[in-house]
Amino acid sequence: MEQVDVESRRARFAAVAPALIEAVRRYLARRTDPAAADDVLSETLLVCWRRLDELPDEPLAWVYAGARNCLANAERARRRQDHLILRILKYDPPGRHTGDGMTLARSSSRRAVGCRPLTPNWSGYGRRRNSRRRSSRRWWG
Repeated sequence: MEQVDVESRRARFAAVAPALIEAVRRYLARRTDPAAADDVLSETLLVCWRRLDELPDEPLAWVYAGARNCLANAERARRRQDHLILRILKYDPPGRHTGDGMTLARSSSRRAVGCRPLTPNWSGYGRRRNSRRRSSRRWWG
């Protein structure tokens, strides 16, 4: 029974998707760079697949709204990543390192995954959680 449902969903998606792909690709190409447009198009099609039962008979407007939301998510993620890079460069500028450049990459990636400098006022990140933790044990390792 479940296999029949998957096959019917696949057939419906295969019937609907080709008409949507080019329209959504053009929509995204006007709003972002080509690489981001491809990523957002993939995410939009994934949302269409997941919510195929909610897709209306004329899905183009619905898919445009989904693409707009996926593009907004991608833009927010890009801004967060840019902000993180700026924070990393603030605490670990490239001029402090010598050598093959891998030192900078390793140091920056350690900071990106949560290794914080030992300054007590680090942009207020986790201040409440860390203040409780400091009372019971050393929070810097």
